[in-house]
Amino acid sequence: MNRTIHNVTALSVYVAFILGSLLLIASPAGADTATWDFDLQTAGEDVFWTSSTAVCTTAPQYDTVYEITLVEVMVSYLGIPFGPFDVTGEIPPEQISGEGTYEGPPPFVVYDNHIRYPDEPEPAAFEASLLMLVDGNGYGQVSVTNLTLGTVVYDLGWPFGEVEVQIESVRMAGTVWITPIVPADLDGDGDVDLQDLAILLAHYGTSSGATYEEGDIDGDGDVDLADLAELLGNYGQWDC
Repeated sequence: MNRTIHNVTALSVYVAFILGSLLLIASPAGADTATWDFDLQTAGEDVFWTSSTAVCTTAPQYDTVYEITLVEVMVSYLGIPFGPFDVTGEIPPEQISGEGTYEGPPPFVVYDNHIRYPDEPEPAAFEASLLMLVDGNGYGQVSVTNLTLGTVVYDLGWPFGEVEVQIESVRMAGTVWITPIVPADLDGDGDVDLQDLAILLAHYGTSSGATYEEGDIDGDGDVDLADLAELLGNYGQWDC
């Protein structure tokens, strides 16, 4: 399955996308935001990750954000190990972080796919099956299975120069944030109650430039009857 790939940057992009397109995720703000640090390493074996803490499981929606902060590759040439090489800076920004919104309650799948580089019919240099989810108890889970690690052309410096090396292992570290979203929870404490109503009423009639935190629930720039109706419709329904 080994095959020379003439661009280590392209390979690192796919590695980043697979081991960590990673995961789950929301704006890093809010009373019940779960912050999950991950650090995965594989030499071709299946790897599994479970978050150490859980997120509230009763919210109707979940916002998610992830950031990959480190990607390292170990290689070998003529049986001699080299590395680790930090290739984080070679990964395009759109591959190193991402965000999304998912309907609750858990469980829900964030990503489920098989990734391969290069495309068939060429032999695979890197491929894996990736499954990312939040389970019914609110824990983040990631599995990376059916891995193939092939070869890549890499500049090892003097005296070797640019040679074909075997990818021996890949390490990736980063952080995931996941925040339960409760409609009309203006103060971010996980429920819709008198405090949220007081915030909305304090800004009621604002004609332009209002923020969500000030009561503009529908996002049209003002605080009016539509926002009040939305708050009352969700009053007392969730407690994250």
